[in-house]
Amino acid sequence: MKVPGKGNKKSNLLSAGSIIPLAGIHIFTAFLLNSHYKDTAHICEGSGAFIHFHPEINSAGSFLNLKLGMEYNELLFMLLIVCGFLAAGMLLIYIIFLNDFYGAGTWTLISPILFMSASVGRLAERLIWGYTFDFIAVKNVGILDMCDVYLLGGCAVLLITAAYFQNCETKKMRGLGREEKKTFRRELNKQFWKNLR
Repeated sequence: MKVPGKGNKKSNLLSAGSIIPLAGIHIFTAFLLNSHYKDTAHICEGSGAFIHFHPEINSAGSFLNLKLGMEYNELLFMLLIVCGFLAAGMLLIYIIFLNDFYGAGTWTLISPILFMSASVGRLAERLIWGYTFDFIAVKNVGILDMCDVYLLGGCAVLLITAAYFQNCETKKMRGLGREEKKTFRRELNKQFWKNLR
């Protein structure tokens, strides 16, 4: 089995560095909305459009509170954001590993980069203002901000990435028996954890 090499460190670092401008766009958008609307919640009424601008101040955890009945404080909300960032970071490391193994392009890094950018932007919003601005309303679905847009985009790209790596794995294991395939996957994961240490 081919052992993953070092990979393109310059390309990986450049891709990871895009977290800063993406999070910057998130914060800048929030700053513009906050400067314009200040502390007044704006509720859009009577719009029949499928997607329309609908600025609204959103307190911590409103979605989970309203949809799932969960209650938690601001500190716990921050902790969830940090955990999300760490999970996305782990995903980024694993995808970089798979890129090195299968020789994939850096486009596969888009999904974890978007997830991490969303976490950084959302955390910054909460720390600076104590709330977020949702400003894109989708009829019968909900209202979104930059964090939601990044997460939706990241999920879409992640599905494509997963399908791509599945295809790579299928090609790699072509002609192998059942036990050989199990050994292949076991060795691949063992190599990942070894490299991580």
